[in-house]
Amino acid sequence: MDEAWNAAVNIEQELRLPSLSTGLSMEAKVDGLYQVKPFGSLDAPLLVLSSYPTKDPSITAHLEYGIVNDMSNLCIFSMYAKLGFHKANDRSSSMLHLDFFPRRIDRKVIPGGIPAGSGVLRKMPSALRDHWQEFASDCILRSKAHVAIVFGQSAARVYEAHLYDQGIDHKCVWQHDFRRHKDEIPYAWLEFSSDSSSVPHQLTRIAFGVYHPESFMRGKGMWITDVQRNLAFRERLIDLACVYLYGEPHMPVFLSSHRWHRRVSQ
Repeated sequence: MDEAWNAAVNIEQELRLPSLSTGLSMEAKVDGLYQVKPFGSLDAPLLVLSSYPTKDPSITAHLEYGIVNDMSNLCIFSMYAKLGFHKANDRSSSMLHLDFFPRRIDRKVIPGGIPAGSGVLRKMPSALRDHWQEFASDCILRSKAHVAIVFGQSAARVYEAHLYDQGIDHKCVWQHDFRRHKDEIPYAWLEFSSDSSSVPHQLTRIAFGVYHPESFMRGKGMWITDVQRNLAFRERLIDLACVYLYGEPHMPVFLSSHRWHRRVSQ
């Protein structure tokens, strides 16, 4: 992973990019690229995919260097706590966490960048966006994980593009057996083997589609509505992934309920 990352960083420095209103320069520079490095190993049994880390002044890591597992970011902490990776002794195996656009950006200063999932990635330079999506796609192909979790609409869009671009035999699992609107996230993507040396249509990976942790934060409430039920069901998909990998869920209803507040460190 380190070798692949270093090669991708070197290639980015050769790209000619415009300057955008993102709170930082899009021009590559040797002394700091505002990049966020992937976390984990290609051999890990779990693959986690997300999209664009924020340029948040509250983070502990310096803006010009970072790793995607910086848990001073509340969204990342929520994600890792739900999966059991917020403490060193909770998991005996690692995971691979990739970000489809590992550049820190401030969506608050990008026209149309609020709320989340409203086209921020599409406003980035296409050469830069395509470069990092190709890097992530290569890592996904090399990953040995049989279970994946795709967090958020932007990550889901890029992951689907990866499946089609790579010609991967797959099936989408929808709530109503079909896509109702363009922004709908499938419950899961089932990847099948297309290698002639393998059993035809053998299931090789299941990727669960869930909402971004920020969506869970915004949707929490004391009154139960269809919004809360939808969030709770999506969270159960994360629990199902944990059952497949570890035999049991970790902190059920943590993301979609107020009951787990103040209990994470206990």
